[in-house]
Amino acid sequence: MTYKLTETQKLNLYIRLNKLNSRIKSLSTDEEWANNRKQIGEVLYQLNLVEDPTDMNEVEKANLDYIRKLTKSIIQNNRSAYFINQKALDELGNLVDEEDENFYSDFHDMLVNDMAEYATIVRDFDLKLAKAKKANDMNYYREEYARLDSARRRQHDAVIASFAVANRINESEGLEPVLDVGDSRSVHDVHRTDVGDAVISWLAETNHQANNLSPQKLTLLYSN
Repeated sequence: MTYKLTETQKLNLYIRLNKLNSRIKSLSTDEEWANNRKQIGEVLYQLNLVEDPTDMNEVEKANLDYIRKLTKSIIQNNRSAYFINQKALDELGNLVDEEDENFYSDFHDMLVNDMAEYATIVRDFDLKLAKAKKANDMNYYREEYARLDSARRRQHDAVIASFAVANRINESEGLEPVLDVGDSRSVHDVHRTDVGDAVISWLAETNHQANNLSPQKLTLLYSN
């Protein structure tokens, strides 16, 4: 079946696809993972990007192709100056404070959620502006741009501040920095765009790693 979609319907589906992909780090069970991938397959099918939404190999390939193209279009010069150290990020979450044993794990979860939220805002930015433009109301378009830009900047600032804290914590524990920006430098010292690009690349890599389907996940996908 081929879906005939209006431009607004397409924009809404791409926004939904971005949201589903941003959730990958928060999925804690195989059932949640399977449900997420099923929904992604359904959205890709409606966008006419896959022929069979139940064929997970086709779904994952189409989804990763979309993510690669989107990431390439966002990151300036098609490269990131810095990268998130996933091992250091995981080690941060495994630290235990004597006074509050959940302090570091909670901080880790907050940072991960903030990164996913920032990446989603950036991925959706042009899509939501395109939707606003279709309203043919210049005042509404300006207001929507200001709202989106403010949300993007606010989330960007929060991520940068959290990276700085995470790096200080890891340094004090003899661990590698979560975002290595060089010796004797703080995250605040580097261009904010480079930090943002690192987050976009991190979420894209997270989705790439999720492409390695386990037998348990495949069983769930085809049995439900």
